Amino acid sequence: MIAEDQVAALNDFTVPFDIRRIPMPEKAIKQRISLFVVNHSSGYEEWFIGTSDDIETQLFEEHLVDRENGFYRALTTESIKSTRKILKYYSEKGMASDYDLSNVHDRIYVYRMENGTRP
Repeated sequence: MIAEDQVAALNDFTVPFDIRRIPMPEKAIKQRISLFVVNHSSGYEEWFIGTSDDIETQLFEEHLVDRENGFYRALTTESIKSTRKILKYYSEKGMASDYDLSNVHDRIYVYRMENGTRP
């Protein structure tokens, strides 16, 4: 069961990282990502979704996301199976991705692709 303060943290969209790595149900992650996308763009095609055990390196060094001004989020799933389902769901909605189903982690990240970012 998730404590009240943890629920508040999960609902705080100003926090780009799930610092405490609180596993979230698949449905909650989908809701959170979808709301974030809707509030910060005109469509899923502007976004990239991936999985990594080292989110910061992926976002800021591999994809060149602007740490201060970029639109990104990182969340922890309850299982690898859940991660795969979420990646597939958003890929089918039009998000870019380069995930390899054999190399999936319990951490998901999304970012809005902009000038200077690299898919």
